[in-house]
Amino acid sequence: MLINSTIGSSYELKNVTLQARVKTVSMCINKGQCWHLLGPNGAGKSSLLLLLSGIETPTHGVLTLGDIPLAEHSLAQLATIRCFLHQQQQSEFDIPLFQLLHFYTNSTHIPRKIEEHLHIASLLHKPLSTLSGGQQQRFHIARNLCQIWSAIVKGEGLILLDEPISHLDVKYQCAILSLLQNVCEMGNTVIMTSHDLNLSQQYASHIGLLKEQQLVFQGLTNEVMRLDNLQTIFDHSFVQIVNEHNTQKYIVSAPNQSI
Repeated sequence: MLINSTIGSSYELKNVTLQARVKTVSMCINKGQCWHLLGPNGAGKSSLLLLLSGIETPTHGVLTLGDIPLAEHSLAQLATIRCFLHQQQQSEFDIPLFQLLHFYTNSTHIPRKIEEHLHIASLLHKPLSTLSGGQQQRFHIARNLCQIWSAIVKGEGLILLDEPISHLDVKYQCAILSLLQNVCEMGNTVIMTSHDLNLSQQYASHIGLLKEQQLVFQGLTNEVMRLDNLQTIFDHSFVQIVNEHNTQKYIVSAPNQSI
C-alpha cells in the first residue's frame, strides 16, 4: 500500500506493547510537533522509536500512521518520508563522506539549511574513520535528513532520532535542536530521545516521560516538565532555578532524598 504523504506525519498508538520492552502505550503525535522522550536507561525510549519507525511490530495494540496501520506501509515507501537515526551508528565503508552520502541518498549535495547548522561541507572529502565522534554524529544526522529532504521541504517528513546530541559539544547540540525546531515549523514531525532535561525543556513542544517500559507522563512541555513528575521518573530530587528576568527555568540535580 502506498503512503498518502499529505497525512503521513500523524501517529496514533492505542494500547501498544512490544513484548517486555514497551508496555501499553497510548498517545497521539501530530504533524508539526517536536517530541522529546526522556527517562532513565532501559525505560523503553529506543524501543518506542523502533515501533514508530516500523522496524519493530507491536505485540499487541494498534499503531497507525495517517489512519492506516503502520505495518501496511512498506519500508521502501516509509523511507521516502521517514528517517531513523540509530543510537549506535556503524558503517562498513571507509570511504569519503561524499561517496557515503551518495550511497544513501543518491546525491552529494547538502541542503543549505542543514549546512548552516551542521557545517558538513568541509568534511565531505574525508573518510568517516578519520573524523571525531562528534563530527561523525553530525554527518549521520545530516545524512538522515538528506534522505528525506524532498519530503521535509514539503512539510511531510517524519524524523526519528535516538540520542542525536549525545556525542556533540554544546554548540552543535543547540545547532541540531534549533534545526529540528525549524523543520517542525515547516510542518514536519520530530521524535527523539534525550537525557538533557534543560535542552528538552527549551526545544521540545511535547515531552514523553518513560519509566520501566511505560509512558508515564506525556503532553505539552510546560505541563509535563514538573519537578514532581521528574522525581517520579528518575527516582531523584531536582531543583528548578528561575533567572532574574523570570524568563528561563533550569532544572538541576539536588542531593537525593526519599521521595
